[in-house]
Amino acid sequence: MIDADDPDVVVIYTDGSAYPNPNGDGGWAFYCTFKGKDAIRYGSARMTTNNAMELEAIRHALLYVPMGKKFDYPILIFTDSQYSKNALTKWVHGWEDRQWTTASGAPVRNRGIIEPTFKRITAMQEHRTVEIRWVMGHAGIPENELVDQRAGYARKQKVTNWTASDPKQ
Repeated sequence: MIDADDPDVVVIYTDGSAYPNPNGDGGWAFYCTFKGKDAIRYGSARMTTNNAMELEAIRHALLYVPMGKKFDYPILIFTDSQYSKNALTKWVHGWEDRQWTTASGAPVRNRGIIEPTFKRITAMQEHRTVEIRWVMGHAGIPENELVDQRAGYARKQKVTNWTASDPKQ
């Protein structure tokens, strides 16, 4: 279990928002802190769902963190989405085994976000630990409240301030 207070840990909080849900305007945001440096990034989408935006926040956060042996610090991601946590840590294995169908045989929703995000997590885990933890939303956790606010801002304003750390992404 990764220690969130360890200065050599990349700590990330993520959140997503869509209104109306489904098929509304959406926003996602992440807050990243590492060795005393902080960054917040956010973006928006149209005709989306809350679950998709929650996943996009994690995907973009992982794209923001450098890859490779030279940057091998553990990554701890906090999300208030049980769906995102379970999709990326539990359910994904069964979905892959069933060629991206659910136990009932239906296509996996949000595969286009889950599959590349899980691949990035797997690649990152060659040189570091990546952990995703659930936190209660709207429970007064300052970083979670911050990304909730920024995801809402991105949704309402239809803006982004994100770029990947790897220009090939």
